Amino acid sequence: MLPKDLLFYNGTGGFTTDGKEYKIVTGKNRTTPAPWVNVIANRDMGTVISESGSAYTWCINAHEYRLTPWSNDPVTDAGGEAFYLRDEESGHFWSPTPFPVGSASPYIATHGFGYSSFQHDEQGISTEMFVFVDSNLPVKLDAVKNKKSVGPSTQALRHRLPGNYPWRRRKQNGHAYCIRTGYRKRSAAFYE
Repeated sequence: MLPKDLLFYNGTGGFTTDGKEYKIVTGKNRTTPAPWVNVIANRDMGTVISESGSAYTWCINAHEYRLTPWSNDPVTDAGGEAFYLRDEESGHFWSPTPFPVGSASPYIATHGFGYSSFQHDEQGISTEMFVFVDSNLPVKLDAVKNKKSVGPSTQALRHRLPGNYPWRRRKQNGHAYCIRTGYRKRSAAFYE
């Protein structure tokens, strides 16, 4: 959950006491009034990522050399990059960020200088996703870490989930809608 001592807390998020991070809590019926984004870039590459996990990435020039699409729509906050996790035994799937597959349980997004991170618990699995751009190389990294949650809710889930709970099989998939020209419509001819 969010730290209790956030500065300038507005009911959705606030700054950590050292002022180096902005933490945001969202959920199924709890969103920000508009996308709250973090621009993470080096000299040659960058990404814009919102509190929902919606992102777009570019190389050299944010307008002319987009690698994934940007919609500029503050209502839908759509993106061209997505991550999914799936329990192979039950078929249940979710995302480490609210986009593209939200959940009833809360997400905590943290925007810091040079990175964004997301925390979420789903069916006894604690997920952390870190997004950053290398400080020198034109490389964007999305690192997803999963571990078994600990607590009373985990014990309750053990009886409801089929199979051997501690060693459940899960899949993790990342998807990017690649574009060549900076615009989805112009790129369609190259990918169809």
